[in-house]
Amino acid sequence: MRIAYIGLGTMGGPMVTNLLEAGHELAVYDVRCDLADPHLESDARWADSPAVAARGAELILTSLTGPREVELVALGDRGIVHGAERDAVYADLSTSSPTLIRRIHGTFAERGVHVLDAPVSGGPPGAQQGFGQGMLLSLRMEPVVFRNDFDQPRITLKLARKDVGLAAELADELDVSLPVATLTEQLEVEGPVRGYGDKDYSSFFLLQEACAGVEVRHP
Repeated sequence: MRIAYIGLGTMGGPMVTNLLEAGHELAVYDVRCDLADPHLESDARWADSPAVAARGAELILTSLTGPREVELVALGDRGIVHGAERDAVYADLSTSSPTLIRRIHGTFAERGVHVLDAPVSGGPPGAQQGFGQGMLLSLRMEPVVFRNDFDQPRITLKLARKDVGLAAELADELDVSLPVATLTEQLEVEGPVRGYGDKDYSSFFLLQEACAGVEVRHP
C-alpha cells in the first residue's frame, strides 16, 4: 500500500518502522528532517511538505502533538488537503480536538477524501511492538509508582495534561459537567510546575503522596 506518514516522533517513528518492515511504500515528512534519516535508509521517500507526501497515497496518517499541529498539517498552505487525491483515506492518530476533526472532515469531503479520527494510546512501547490502543488508556500505574520509575515516560505528564484539557474543552462546548476530569486537569497542571512535565504521566501520583505525607513504594 502507498502510505504517507507525517509526524515521526515518539509514536510515529516506531510505527513507520513497522509499516516499512511490513512491505508498504512510504512517503514521510516531519518538521525535524533528521527524524526521517533512519526511515530513508529503509527505503522510505522524503517529502518536502505534507501536501507532497499525500500525493498518490492511498492512506495518509498523521501522528502529531496536538490540535494546532493537526490543523496546520491538514489544512495549512502546504497541508494534506492540497495533495490528497479523491478516494484516499486520511486517518489522524493524534489526540486532537473533535471540533477540529469535524471541520477537517467537511473540507476533505468536498474533495472526495475520507477522514477517520483514530487517536491511539499505548505509548512508545505499543508503537514499537506494532500496536496502538485506540482511545484505550491502559493505566498500568502500579509498577511505575512502586518502582519510582517516573523518568522513562511512556507518555509524558505534559502530553497527558493536553489530552485531559481537550476533554475539558469538549465538555465546555457541550455544556457537560466533568468534575473528575476537572480535578485531574488541576493535578496535571500542578505537576509540570513542580518539574514533573517530562516525567511519566503517572507522576501526578507524587502530588497525592505529598498531600498525604506518605510514599507508596515496593519494599
